[in-house]
Amino acid sequence: MKILYGIQTTGHGHIVRGRAMVKELIRQGHSVHIILSGPPLKDNWIPDYFENYEHLKGLTYVIENGRINIPKTAKILDVTQFIHDIVKYEPKDYDLVVTDYEPISSRFAQLNKIPSIGIGHLYAFVHKVPMPTVPNPFHILIMRYFAPANYPIGLHWHHFNAPILPPTIPPDVHNADSIRKNKIIVYLHFEAMQDIIDLCSPFPEYEFYVYYPVDEPFDRGNIHVRPLSRDNFQRDLSDSAGVIANSGFSLSSEAIHLGKKLLAKPVAHQTEQEANASALQELNLGRVMKELDRDIVDQWLNDPSPEPAGYPDSFVEIAEWIGRGNWENTNELVEGLWAQTNHMPRFEPKKLLP
Repeated sequence: MKILYGIQTTGHGHIVRGRAMVKELIRQGHSVHIILSGPPLKDNWIPDYFENYEHLKGLTYVIENGRINIPKTAKILDVTQFIHDIVKYEPKDYDLVVTDYEPISSRFAQLNKIPSIGIGHLYAFVHKVPMPTVPNPFHILIMRYFAPANYPIGLHWHHFNAPILPPTIPPDVHNADSIRKNKIIVYLHFEAMQDIIDLCSPFPEYEFYVYYPVDEPFDRGNIHVRPLSRDNFQRDLSDSAGVIANSGFSLSSEAIHLGKKLLAKPVAHQTEQEANASALQELNLGRVMKELDRDIVDQWLNDPSPEPAGYPDSFVEIAEWIGRGNWENTNELVEGLWAQTNHMPRFEPKKLLP
């Protein structure tokens, strides 16, 4: 098949999943052209096999100090350019559009009546999944209709009795032979650097590896600040004992997969992250702090390590399902992948999306 694959570049979870999915589709013989939209990516995030790709402006938001900055977000939105990119994009005889929550490819498929598959965490929100106690109705509408697809394939930490797949775990995610019990990964790049240092500094017996948008690495005693790098991050994650991060889906999934204890701080007023925090608590997969809180960090550092979820390598089976073309039937795919998961959390519903 000739496939147009759209990848949202806000955060790095979409590109990490998209790289692995595109690689498998190419391996299975498909021709894949890629649209990236959102903030620009550094070259080291673009693999060699992305031969046919282009980066368009798309739509995104601005986060400062752990919160969405609505005035700055409004300033960078360029709806005219967004519509232009959809209308002027060449059809190129695509058989299928796959979108990882990327809105240009999604609307392009609608405009040209090309079947579309949505793969990603946010497509789980078309089903009843854990939500914040008081979800923002406007944000829910955005989550559901930002990048719609004919066949939405959601990912989550539980199937919630719906056709939802387990998280996709890239092949570079693995545990080291030995784990350093005092090594903690910190990925809070939506927070201010000094706030992160203040959060970690009261715990000198631990080594904190802080990944942040800096140009050069530096150390402040037991706090080791490192530039964003997928390869270096995975090396540090592999022998760490725990992760402190915003409650994005991809890194949380990697921690849960490996059995790293997880402390999540959701971005304020970002409904997806707040929903993820609710799910982590309801499934007993990690602790949550609404603000950067040293007392909660102190308690969490003494928590035991959880049992690894051990999610299956699902890229091959998802790509095979795409290639078969029977996209309305997801039962075999869903049941098969959950059957391969090593550890399923117990789910006791508290607040579900109506």
